[in-house]
Amino acid sequence: SLLRLEESFPHIAGIARRFEPCPELIAEIERCISDRADVLDRASATLARIRSELKVAYDRLMDRLNRILANSRNAPYLQETYVTQRDGRYVIPIKADFKGRIPGLVHDQSASGATLFIEPIATVTLNNQWRELQLSEQHEIERILLELSGQVSEREIDINLTVEALAELDLALAKAKFAASLRATMPEIVPFREPPRPRRARRRRDDQGRDDRAPTGEAAQGRGAVIAPAVVAPTVRHPGSTIYLRQARHPLLDPQSVVPIDVSTRDDYYIIVITGPNTGGKTVSLKTVGLMVLMAQCGLHLPVAEGSRLSVFEQICADIGDEQSIEQSLSTFSSHMSHIIEMLDSVDDRSLVLLDELGAGTDPLEGAALAQSLLLELQRRQITTLATTHYAELKVFAEQTPGV
Repeated sequence: SLLRLEESFPHIAGIARRFEPCPELIAEIERCISDRADVLDRASATLARIRSELKVAYDRLMDRLNRILANSRNAPYLQETYVTQRDGRYVIPIKADFKGRIPGLVHDQSASGATLFIEPIATVTLNNQWRELQLSEQHEIERILLELSGQVSEREIDINLTVEALAELDLALAKAKFAASLRATMPEIVPFREPPRPRRARRRRDDQGRDDRAPTGEAAQGRGAVIAPAVVAPTVRHPGSTIYLRQARHPLLDPQSVVPIDVSTRDDYYIIVITGPNTGGKTVSLKTVGLMVLMAQCGLHLPVAEGSRLSVFEQICADIGDEQSIEQSLSTFSSHMSHIIEMLDSVDDRSLVLLDELGAGTDPLEGAALAQSLLLELQRRQITTLATTHYAELKVFAEQTPGV
């Protein structure tokens, strides 16, 4: 059925084409194994014969034991009138005080010692026959399963390919079901843009074809050359990343109550500082952006409005939440700092950095100064960053700093 939809869903159909059904192997397994994983009588003629003989032996054994129980002469010696099993042998319970009144082999006794479980001498041979047939049945079942396993092993490559294709298909369908439940859309994945190149002045030649580059003094006055600066540097060096999310919703929050957010970077900034009161949604916004990027890079649709765009980041580093540790003598502040130091050692201009409550956990003036220096370092290294803060100094910093 998937192949019939190839025109509409070529990728899904391509996965389906990798299936190797192995119909002859399936038919053989279905012939031998039931839906409840039991080996069927039809698996082999030997197994069918053994099971037929096993049924006859069982009926004979039960008949002999029930006759012993029904004999009125044995009634005073019996503790109960039922047949049970001990160590794979069928036995009857008798009162310990009457041991020997019914000749047989003792296999067990009750916890109180008042009951003995004996195998009557009259049924030993029948019990032996039944037990031998049981063992024969088990050996035949093992032989059949071993033979089937050999046939499966011969098709190992085909089966592995099918299992891998089924896993891919299952993942694709799970993604689709998840997207439907979130009312998600497909974002546009855009590559990192090349950073703007410095503009170089165009050189002109005079009437004699001579280069007019940078003449000075009398030569310049005599030739009337037009002099332009050799390089014009851009005002903001941008890493070329794109984050443009419209009406983004955190995928784990109730879609009926979650407040959507719009987040975007532009050509003139790639570091975003998010401010606001407590419980205002700063951290949720940070997590939403991180999850949107990760979901997109996992091939998932996003709970966003149509037209959202994202770049593929080589690293996503986040420092969110309080992980203070008494055992490691880490305060809230030192915990954040240790994570940030690890980040700075590994991130580059193809990374996304998410920082929650930047500079928190220490003196406000020192924290604000440290946060500014960190943002300046991230700006210098052209690293796409989102950070939350309460510091008023960082709000002013963000307004006045290019790229932020």
